[in-house]
Amino acid sequence: MLVLDFWATWCDPCAKAVPVVNKMKQLADIQKFHFWGVNTDTEAELEEIQNKSKEWRMESPSLLDSDWKLVDLYKIQGQPALVVLGRDGNEIYRQLGLDSRDLPGLLLRMKTWK
Repeated sequence: MLVLDFWATWCDPCAKAVPVVNKMKQLADIQKFHFWGVNTDTEAELEEIQNKSKEWRMESPSLLDSDWKLVDLYKIQGQPALVVLGRDGNEIYRQLGLDSRDLPGLLLRMKTWK
């Protein structure tokens, strides 16, 4: 399964979502789950994006989606946004907004995702 974490350097709530995504990744079955960030900055320089990723201590690599192809494909309406794709490529879960209170429920859901 693929877990996509949509974020941007200017998004303060995205910074608060990072520990949640990191914890999900740490507790996930590495044979079953793959985590990727999707940075949606349209004007930020690559160095700024990389620095923000390090500053926030993001543990997953990020794709750069400055032309919003993935944003449009998955109809992302805000950030942070979490999209989970099953092995067949179909979306099995989506959440707009993410903070530490969501972690217990997300960990339970992860056990049911196939």
